[in-house]
Amino acid sequence: MLKESVLNVQVSCFKNYDTPQNPATINLLTWLTSSKYKDQVEHIRLIGNKKERDAIKSKLPAITPSGIFSYRKESSLIQHSGLIQIDIDLTEKNKLICNWDDLKLELIKLPQIAYLGKSVSGLGYWGLIPIPNDEKSHRLYFDALNKIFLTNWGIELDDKPKNVASLRGYSFDPDAYFNHKAKPFLIKKRPNPKLVVPTKNSGLKSSKLGDWIIRKLESSQVGNRHGDRLKYSFLAGGLVAAGYLDSNFENSLIESYLSQYSHIDSPNIQTKEIKAIKDGFGNGLHHPITLK
Repeated sequence: MLKESVLNVQVSCFKNYDTPQNPATINLLTWLTSSKYKDQVEHIRLIGNKKERDAIKSKLPAITPSGIFSYRKESSLIQHSGLIQIDIDLTEKNKLICNWDDLKLELIKLPQIAYLGKSVSGLGYWGLIPIPNDEKSHRLYFDALNKIFLTNWGIELDDKPKNVASLRGYSFDPDAYFNHKAKPFLIKKRPNPKLVVPTKNSGLKSSKLGDWIIRKLESSQVGNRHGDRLKYSFLAGGLVAAGYLDSNFENSLIESYLSQYSHIDSPNIQTKEIKAIKDGFGNGLHHPITLK
């Protein structure tokens, strides 16, 4: 076992998904490399019915990757592990991700990814990222990570890991990625989106910022549109929070989208894209942007 690995930490292990009491303390790295329940996982991945698959999955043992607990609830945390999990599922909200193999290759380029492997169903990925071992900031770090995934890749993380006591059932992936020297993910004191925006000094009045954002979205190219809606909606929310745009600008973004794509996109796609606008805008409201 690698003593210097960021994954060489102790976590709690529970008998199954439905047993929150009497946890055992185990080594996380040992758990991640174990093939003890490999046959059960391979059987689960052959089941097409989600309800049946979930019922069998719930009988497998599970861990709390973010710490050691006396009971599986936030208030029973004994020691934070210094890790937070990310969970990317192939669900309705991420259905535009068409090549999951390429997604893994992109994510493991991030120096903060300590582990990335297939979920027990084999239909998604889950990973571990080092953060400060402070339970009070755990939710803040999840929100920051979720914002980055939304803004940069248009990926919505499952929000269960926001809870420090969130479970992770046993899974097996012979091709899982390990980075034993992963860098910790740290929140900057003044996070600013990496976007090039016009400033007052550029001669563009603040009242014209809304038109500029809408033009950017209307000229977005095929393949980039979903990510651009998240990115520029986030920017719009930040500008609203700073007082540069009217608080109703979210409606303008939605109306602009519908006027251009309502006759092209299916109802399901429209629902997803409107949600992307609302999510990006809502996240941006928490991060005011000051134009120099």
